[in-house]
Amino acid sequence: KNQDFLEVTEQEKAKKKIEAFFRDRNPMEINGLTVKPQLARLNFFGLDINDFALNAKPRRVGVYQARLGIILAYPSSQTTRTVKMKWDTFNQHAPFLRSVVYVHDNKPKEHFFVKDKALFKWTNPKPKVVQPVTAVKYKLKERLNEEDAKLVFKQLHGNIYRAFDFREDRAIYNALASGVDGDLLRTLYLQFKRSLLMAEQGGARSSVVEVKIVAGKMKPEKGGFTYDCTWRITGTVEHWGHIHTRENEYEGTFAISSTQPGWKITDYDLHRQKR
Repeated sequence: KNQDFLEVTEQEKAKKKIEAFFRDRNPMEINGLTVKPQLARLNFFGLDINDFALNAKPRRVGVYQARLGIILAYPSSQTTRTVKMKWDTFNQHAPFLRSVVYVHDNKPKEHFFVKDKALFKWTNPKPKVVQPVTAVKYKLKERLNEEDAKLVFKQLHGNIYRAFDFREDRAIYNALASGVDGDLLRTLYLQFKRSLLMAEQGGARSSVVEVKIVAGKMKPEKGGFTYDCTWRITGTVEHWGHIHTRENEYEGTFAISSTQPGWKITDYDLHRQKR
């Protein structure tokens, strides 16, 4: 065994101990309730920090140059109103901890944890209230026209992304059900959820900032219409001390039908995706 290197097998063995250390020594309160962290990602890497940012394949690293990147997630089913976090791991080599706080699109702020000020507190000045996603009910004129179809589709399409404002999968699923047919519901849910995940950022889900329909064309069908659409999504994700903005473009065909509860998407075919 070469003492100068940390092999991949050794890194795997160390992960459990490192996870346990942070789980027990890094308490967090969200809305007054203690929340245990979940390990989202843990990587060993050398001098090139891009290995972590790009989620590079594990490989052996030199002991004297090895660094550790860890992402912990603190899940909460409710809108975050207050946060308290304590950092109590200090020694002569690490007398303080420099951190950067990101809150949505606000300017990042530095925060230093020191032994006599080991508690970080944050209060949400404007807690986001997720509005319910309701059925699209729009009475058409005697003959379906392009403007009517565009209006119906825009609401249904926007409601898909609004549903993902909710945190819990069940709430997302229920919100989607207001505008997506039952047979299609699971497929569309999984496809759109996958499209919002950013693989290069360790699977973090991006927050949608803007949904823009670039082009659209309607074709009348019995009981509804089909809509060929090109749309662009701008989203942000916080990762490893940075806010990343991504713009993705999609092209697909949606089948829209008039049902008793309201208009619903009954079929969906994705033709193209550009990241």
